[in-house]
Amino acid sequence: MFDRFFTSPVAATIFVITIITSIRAFSDANLKYQFIFNPYRMVREKKWQMLVTHGLIHGSWWHLGFNMMAFFYFAFALERILGHWQFVVLYLLSLIAGSIPALVRHKDDSYYNALGASGAISAVVLSVILFIPEVGISLIFLPAIPGWLFALLYLGFSFVASMRNWGNIGHDAHLFGAIAGIVITVLLRPDVATSFMQWMSIKLG
Repeated sequence: MFDRFFTSPVAATIFVITIITSIRAFSDANLKYQFIFNPYRMVREKKWQMLVTHGLIHGSWWHLGFNMMAFFYFAFALERILGHWQFVVLYLLSLIAGSIPALVRHKDDSYYNALGASGAISAVVLSVILFIPEVGISLIFLPAIPGWLFALLYLGFSFVASMRNWGNIGHDAHLFGAIAGIVITVLLRPDVATSFMQWMSIKLG
């Protein structure tokens, strides 16, 4: 199991740093304040690093555990499939892309804050599904479903939840991070779009 830390060094580094930084931020209010995504302060104080640093902290142990579990099962595999620098590009750009809608919506709202790597992790999961459409994905105690079906349900739910602003969850980040993951994967590996469509046509045909 631990051999993935050596074969996927970029994912391993992000994984460890995110866990350490998140745990520190649980008890260090200043660190959390500096890393959290606050569009109001970011625009006025030119703290553009918040587009990335917010992905290194989480709001609770549950939030951290859920995201890191998904990261562990998908990110290490994706780096081996996609490549090291390609994984960096996908992860960082998807993390940023997932924050753009909130930046536009809340740039004048000093009370809006967001944190967590969900946008980037959504991108990672959707990217893996492009390469392995039949990969089984299970949520908590629910039975596993095929990756391609999960992707459709996830995108659909995130779209509706974003439009209706359901709960205190960054559905925008999930949706736009996932879309960015798909687009960036296809740009990096154009062949994956053809193979995915061929697989789907056989599966559904």
